[in-house]
Amino acid sequence: SLFMKLITGRSGTGKSTYCMNEIKKYVEESFDKPLIYIVPEQFSFEAEKELINTIGGKGIINTQVLSFKRLAYKIFTENNVKINQLGNSGKTMLIYFIMIKLDKELEVLKNAQKNTGLIDTVVKQISEFKRYNITSEALLNANPDNSRLRDKLKELAYIYREYEKRIDGKFIDSDDDLRIVTNYIEQSKIIENAKIWIDGFDGFTPQELEVIKSLNKKADVTIAISEGGDENELFLLNRKTIDKLKRFANVEILNLDEAQRFDNEELLHLEKNFNMFPTASYNNKTKHIDISVTSNLYQEVENIACDVLKKVRDENYRYENILIATRNIEVYKPVFKMIFERYNIPYFIDTKTDLSLQPLVCLVMSLLDICNRNFMTDTVISYLKTGLSNIDDFNDIDLIENYVLRYGIKGTKWLEEWKYDTAEINDKINAIREKIIEPIQCFKKKLNGKKTVKEFVLAIYDFSVQINVEQNIQNLLTQIKENDDAMSSETMFANAYIQVWNIFIKLLDELVDTLGEENVTFEKFQAILKAGVSTEQIGLIPTTKDGLTIGDIARSKNSHIEVLYVIGVNDGLFPMQYNDEGFTRNGNAHDPITHEPIRDKYNTIIKYNKEGYDIKGYDKNNFDKNHIHKITKTEYDEKYKKYSNESKHLGD
Repeated sequence: SLFMKLITGRSGTGKSTYCMNEIKKYVEESFDKPLIYIVPEQFSFEAEKELINTIGGKGIINTQVLSFKRLAYKIFTENNVKINQLGNSGKTMLIYFIMIKLDKELEVLKNAQKNTGLIDTVVKQISEFKRYNITSEALLNANPDNSRLRDKLKELAYIYREYEKRIDGKFIDSDDDLRIVTNYIEQSKIIENAKIWIDGFDGFTPQELEVIKSLNKKADVTIAISEGGDENELFLLNRKTIDKLKRFANVEILNLDEAQRFDNEELLHLEKNFNMFPTASYNNKTKHIDISVTSNLYQEVENIACDVLKKVRDENYRYENILIATRNIEVYKPVFKMIFERYNIPYFIDTKTDLSLQPLVCLVMSLLDICNRNFMTDTVISYLKTGLSNIDDFNDIDLIENYVLRYGIKGTKWLEEWKYDTAEINDKINAIREKIIEPIQCFKKKLNGKKTVKEFVLAIYDFSVQINVEQNIQNLLTQIKENDDAMSSETMFANAYIQVWNIFIKLLDELVDTLGEENVTFEKFQAILKAGVSTEQIGLIPTTKDGLTIGDIARSKNSHIEVLYVIGVNDGLFPMQYNDEGFTRNGNAHDPITHEPIRDKYNTIIKYNKEGYDIKGYDKNNFDKNHIHKITKTEYDEKYKKYSNESKHLGD
């Protein structure tokens, strides 16, 4: 009969190892059904490497490392489910358009065009409602005493309902994947009699819990989850998750209580006593934990650079086994670039860059700015400096920029012949000017007056073909790679250009699919496109294997790390202090049908009590404490049997 097993225990007691060893046992026994290891999306690559190392040279044809989303796509493919999926950018553009359309009916959520942060808040809120199976009807039925909250929920419900109407029968929202896949698990051959392990999660959304229930009807499921066995608030979410899972039938619990990972007492002491009161002191001298204070960011990073070189040159460490973690990666990025490249330290910054910063997007946005602002000089110069226009010689760009600045050329003067200098210079400058404005004027003439979104998108595509953007991207990429070191940050970002074209074209396709027949002005089209672009990010790929990683502590998985630097540990920054309680604060609501609490971002729970509607739930301030706790459970490398955790503090 099918069973569910929970593997519990503190950090470092071997829960993941237990799961992987079980998979290895089934591989060695030539088990002929699928072996599925489900982990959070951001850890899937690392988990796959660890699993391959555990299994060794044995074949892993039947073994798959998946996230919940990837599992859903596999089941959709197996059942020939045609998915016209609406991504986050398409969703944002559609909701932005809906908010503009409903603006006169809104009070709390009005003026989306002026308040750029509002659209992001509403999109995230609707996504959260979907993940927790909250419908627009449930929001309308919720009737809190607080009038401000009532207005918020009502207006969110109007936007949410209109969004659902527009995508109904045409698209599947990516946030609905897990809800829909539960209808197909029953008939899935992939899942039938499979063995499934779920690892790396602190908690599950209602959608994920429903998927787990459905999987357990067809397959044996083992779930590994950290549990402190005490009242430490860090494990509150985990304990609640375990309580929910215990409600399933045939749940077996295996608690692992012997530390497997630590080879030194100080880390074991830190892991057991972090965030515990009263505090327990460690009286011996520490060898593996060091705290240092520096006066500024530059000194902080330079100290790390010197220490890294010492460890690599004198102590036989490899760069790939060194991790630098921070909660403030954007602040440190330029400092690392400057200092690490000076010291010739190969590094990879594990972060995503906004699509809006990419030259292709800047080119299109500058083009729309030129048309909106009638050839204002700053918009034309921005357009030229993307490096993707039909002026491929940067000397010509410098020449024309100096000319227009010297003679104060603005606006429609770009459309006139210039005669401000010598005949020779005027002839050269006018030739460049005409080459610049010809495709732009052609683009603008196509779109004079109100046009449909589809006409705008087609005009952008035609324009990109006319000035040969795709080839210009390749030329720019070649130029960067020829002039820069293979490990430099410029090369790293240049590699992202290849992704950008496909992502941007997909975004334009979504725009046509969702709003193609709507009539818009230049200004309105630009605002909608900007809303979509702001949600997209580009992931970067390391340019070398033996390079240290710099990452956000929330995204970093610390397997096989021998040296860990935690930087920027300033009061109020790490752990981060959160003062807000989410968009639907000030007392909130529950789902009147399921009686499940409505939640918003960061698990703020909207719950009813005797006094009325009130926020109950998990404190966001615990999130960074969880990340600190995870630092203490980094796995040491078997070769060195050593862990070094150096926490660098910025000075006041």
